[in-house]
Amino acid sequence: MNTFKPPTYKYCPMCGKGLTEIKVNGEAYQACSDRTACKWIRWEHTPITVAVIIRDLNNPERILLVKRNNEPFKGLWSLPAGFAEYGEMPSEAAKRELKEEVGLSASHLKLIGQYLESSHPKTFSILNVFAAEGITGNASPSDDAEDLAYYSWKSLPKMAFAGQVLAIDDFFK
Repeated sequence: MNTFKPPTYKYCPMCGKGLTEIKVNGEAYQACSDRTACKWIRWEHTPITVAVIIRDLNNPERILLVKRNNEPFKGLWSLPAGFAEYGEMPSEAAKRELKEEVGLSASHLKLIGQYLESSHPKTFSILNVFAAEGITGNASPSDDAEDLAYYSWKSLPKMAFAGQVLAIDDFFK
C-alpha cells in the first residue's frame, strides 16, 4: 500500500509563530513553538471522498458516469465524486458534488459503504459511496466533466478509481 505524507508547514497556521517538532506517544508531529499560549499541533488525517450512484430510471442496471475532464485520470470514467470540504458531513459533500458535477439534486442518499481509495496518485482517502434517490434536475456535464453517460454496471468503461468499482459491485450484489 502507498503511504503519502503531506508537505510540512513553515509557520503555525493559528498564530504565525515558528514551528517545532514534538513527540506524542512516540510519534513526531509539527507543533507551534509557543507551547504555552497557542499549543497548536498538526494532526495528520486521511482525506474523506464521496461518490454517488445514480440509477437510470429507464434501466436500473445502468448507472450515470462522468468522463473526467481534469487530471488525475483525465478521459477515464468515474461516479460523480470529490473530496469533502473541511468540516463537511460526507452526505452533504455527496449532495454538493452531485449538484456541481452533473447538475442534479437528490432528496435522499443511502450509504452503500466505505472503501479505502488508493488509486489517486497524490493521496489516499476514505471513500464514502451513496446511492441517490429522488433525483431532480437535468443531468449535464460541469467543467470537471467532459461527458456524461449511463453504463451497465456489468460492462463499465475504463474507470479512474478502483474503490468506486468495488462499491458499484457491492451495490448491485
